[in-house]
This record gives sequence, structure tokens and C-alpha cells, in this order.
Amino acid sequence: MLGVFFDLFEDGRPDILTVNGTVESGFKMTAYTNTSQDSDAYFIKVLVLSGRCFHDCAGKSSKYVPYGTNMGGQSISYKSQRPGPESFDVFYSTATQLSQSAHFSLQTPYTIFGLGLSPNFIDALWVNINNHTHSWPQIIPNSQMYVIPYPKENAALWEAKISIFPSKNIVITGLAMIGTCAATVLIIVVLHWRERRQDYQAKLQDSNRFHFDAM
Repeated sequence: MLGVFFDLFEDGRPDILTVNGTVESGFKMTAYTNTSQDSDAYFIKVLVLSGRCFHDCAGKSSKYVPYGTNMGGQSISYKSQRPGPESFDVFYSTATQLSQSAHFSLQTPYTIFGLGLSPNFIDALWVNINNHTHSWPQIIPNSQMYVIPYPKENAALWEAKISIFPSKNIVITGLAMIGTCAATVLIIVVLHWRERRQDYQAKLQDSNRFHFDAM
């Protein structure tokens, strides 16, 4: 009856939710995990909030953050570079959050950009709301970005909160670096111990050597 993409595990890979059945037999929801991509693909997930406050956020002493809820119609675009045949090529991509209204298949309340297998930084990311645009440079891949457009009429004051989802390559690289550092430290300790042992043996030989000048 209905199918929708949804990121169940917050890993940047859209999974599938389906609703099956009839009115007579009843409806049943089923979830399917996306396992078609075995390699470590990179992504960036952007959620633009409404920026509305539960209380008045105009006062500086207000403890309420204007998160609001997700809204439709925001335009999100980014610029990145990928290795080409001879040099790095520049890529642009644009999407709209919740572009459809009712009577259509349900969309996710956020936007996911697939970056492929190239772990390059996002050079710039733009968010446009009612002809007000704010940009953020150097976004890390595999990150989830929450944009708080408050106040809406002043895009320079918009904030963004970023949470990083570590990929498999980052974990493997970190373990490799830790292993390399541990091996280097072990080699330094062994060489230092051998040098101290050789110095001790040399001093011991000098102390046992017969000095004719002492007679």
C-alpha cells in the first residue's frame, strides 16, 4: 500500500518501510535494511528546523533553544570536489526538504546527500529559506547537520549543530595509527634498553681492567 525510505540506523543509508495488507485483513508495517552497499559509502545528512521557540527567544537570558520542528520547502545545496581523470572535478548538488505535500508517498524529514566513496570534505553547504541564505564551509563527511534558522530574517545568525558518525575507514585508520605508535614506542624502548646495557657492560669492563699507572 505504501513504501517510504527512512534511515533506521542513522548511518546515512536509506532503509525501507512498507505498509502491506487490505482493509479487510488489516495492515502490517515491515522494515527492510539496506545491505546493497557493502563498501563504506560517505554521506551528509541535513535537517533544517523551523527555528520556532516554545517561549520567547528574543531575550538573551532565555534558556530555550529555538529548535522548533522540521518544515518543508527549504533548499539545501553543497559544493564538493572528487578526483577526476586528470584533476579534481567540482560537483554541485541541490535538494529540497519535504518537497511534496499530502496525497503522496511520505518523505523523510531530512535530506541525505550521497558522496560516493571519496572521503573529501564538503567545501561549502548552503541553506536557503525564503531567499535568506547562509553557508557553512568545510563540512566533514558522514556528519549529521541540524540547522537552526533563528531569526529567519537574519541569516548571519543562523546556527548549525553537527554530530559525526564515524565510518569504518576512520576506525580502521585510527587502529592502524595506534598500532604504529605502539610499535614505534616498543622499538624505542628496546633500543634504549640495549644502549643502557651496552653502557653498563663497557663501564664494568673498564672497572675490571688493570691500570699500570696505578702501580
